[in-house]
Amino acid sequence: KIELGDYRDIKLRELKTKKSTFKLILDENSTYTFFIKYKSYSSISTLWYIYDKESFEKSLNIESIIWGFFIGVVIALCLHNLFVYFSTRDFIFLSYIFVSIFSALYQLSINGIFYQLFENENLKYLSGLNWVFSFTTLIFVIIFHISFLKPKINSFMFKSLFICLLINICVVIFYSFSLEHEELRYAVTYTNFITYLIVIVLFTTTIWAIKDKYIGARFYLFVQLFYFSISFYVFMVLVGYFESFEYFWLVIPIV
Repeated sequence: KIELGDYRDIKLRELKTKKSTFKLILDENSTYTFFIKYKSYSSISTLWYIYDKESFEKSLNIESIIWGFFIGVVIALCLHNLFVYFSTRDFIFLSYIFVSIFSALYQLSINGIFYQLFENENLKYLSGLNWVFSFTTLIFVIIFHISFLKPKINSFMFKSLFICLLINICVVIFYSFSLEHEELRYAVTYTNFITYLIVIVLFTTTIWAIKDKYIGARFYLFVQLFYFSISFYVFMVLVGYFESFEYFWLVIPIV
């Protein structure tokens, strides 16, 4: 019996990596049957690969380079938009910075980077941050959306977005308590509906903005469609509807 998962201290792992890994000694021309039991608060990847030692180390090196590049790009984007914000004082650039920061934190959290960087921290807290970071990112996505379209305060568009913003803030506060009370994380089944609702509102208000001839609304809709199409593909792979490929994880930091 081999126990894996996020709550297993990385210092006690046979292979010092954030991934759920274990060594196998297999005889040639033999058949083996493995039984794997999953337990998770939300959807997880059930993809497994078998590597020899050399191929596994090569995969880790490539992954480290890609994540280093990802972090560098995020920092560069944040600095660029910060300089633009100081020049223009347009809040849209500041909101984009926060979207980038919390989106990056979410990606680093769900992909296990934090487990390697903060190996002495409470693993239950690190796991609980996934939900906090994801919905905090959504808060700043809504703020960015409002900053980009600039709807009138008395308009239905602004009111609907503002309600979504308030709901999302409540969700973040709710999941903040899950750092201590893990059972609250099972509510993800219900809070996911809030995410779907907000995505629909974002699309609807953008189409509405095109109808009212808002500047840049058409291009903004194209970016939304591109982003959510990739996100949908990642989701379908993770739940098993689409086939994965060896370096599928590269798509995740891109999204």
